Amino acid sequence: MSIGNTSTAYFTVAIAVHSFNSLVLRYRQSTWAGLAIILVGWTFALSISFAPLSPLLEKGAMYGPGDLTCGVQSIYIKALFYHHLLPVRIDFMII
Repeated sequence: MSIGNTSTAYFTVAIAVHSFNSLVLRYRQSTWAGLAIILVGWTFALSISFAPLSPLLEKGAMYGPGDLTCGVQSIYIKALFYHHLLPVRIDFMII
């Protein structure tokens, strides 16, 4: 859930910026810049998603069975917002 939400939000913004630069500004992006953007996107998504797997959490595991799906447990309210609701909201703001 977290990898999908984070990477979808990041790459939606990247595609929007690339489309604006290409179509409106007529700016051609280099291949190296495109590869760097892809690498940063996946590194960002994976690091955000694997950070809650830390064994030092006081309340137990952050990922587990939730209300209807498996994901961030509902006892971690802030993490649920940052890992699920915020990336989805960013997607809807762009679209």
